[in-house]
Amino acid sequence: MSAIAPALPIQAPEITLSELADALALQLRRLAEGPLLVVGHSYAGMLLPQLAIELVDRITALVYLDAFVPLQGESAFDLLGPFGEELRSIARANAGMIPSPSPAQLGIVDPAQSAEVAHRLVPMPASTHESAATECALAPALPRSLYVRCAGFPGFEHQETRAREAGWDVDRLPAGHDAMLVDPSGVAAVILKVLQEQ
Repeated sequence: MSAIAPALPIQAPEITLSELADALALQLRRLAEGPLLVVGHSYAGMLLPQLAIELVDRITALVYLDAFVPLQGESAFDLLGPFGEELRSIARANAGMIPSPSPAQLGIVDPAQSAEVAHRLVPMPASTHESAATECALAPALPRSLYVRCAGFPGFEHQETRAREAGWDVDRLPAGHDAMLVDPSGVAAVILKVLQEQ
């Protein structure tokens, strides 16, 4: 078993959700062989339904880690509700870019880790949040999906509810939004459980 973390061109001007999903599918084809369990964190949940269609012969399960669970035609701005409108306004005032959140907002409080993460955070084009999902995360044809809610971060409660109502398995971690950094063992345990159940 091996893990890869593809880098996506999220700072390309006007790049869309669909283009990001295509770029991710291309990288996974190049970098990985055999069956795939794909974990999407936060915005990356928007990419998972299209990715699962593009790699239908490879993906065996999807893990939404404190992530968006879009229906067909929904954008990230739609799913963020009133906060999405606020982000739209912020992006218009910042040349079409959504500023990155601070490490503290993501639940990272260790000073050394916070400094390292702050160096890596980048803004995203508003086009990524404006473009709509081409596939529905709840479509029966998609692989088994699991939702992992990071209970220390507000804002994704509706996504957790949507997953529960769809009959998905739902786990909770007592961590902030970037659980893979502040609680890597907890995230790893969830992923290993999914692998063992396949």
